[in-house]
Amino acid sequence: MSIWKSGPVEDMPEVPLVRWSIRETNSGTRHFVGYNVLRRRGRMSTAITSFDARTRTGKTESGRTYRLEGRAGIDPDGEHVWNTVTQLRGVGSWRDVTATVVPDWREPLSLAERKERAEN
Repeated sequence: MSIWKSGPVEDMPEVPLVRWSIRETNSGTRHFVGYNVLRRRGRMSTAITSFDARTRTGKTESGRTYRLEGRAGIDPDGEHVWNTVTQLRGVGSWRDVTATVVPDWREPLSLAERKERAEN
């Protein structure tokens, strides 16, 4: 399986992820990892700069917006991307902070939260 560098933000300003998680590296950066439903492949974000756990929407250093869909989880393609990129970048250690950052990670968004996100 190949790893591709993402195209310009203008080509895909918003990325919906399913089977997602949030990882924190030993340097303190946090990243979204999961499966991009639009491109049908695993995805790892650049460092997260802001995140709203209630609407599960976040911005990253690249300027992209990530929408976390459904419940958190593990996606094999996303894991492959994460493992490959962290190895190439020499990330010494990392931890999954999903449960800390999104306490209700096991549940999909409520109808009201989905409506609020759609209005913004």
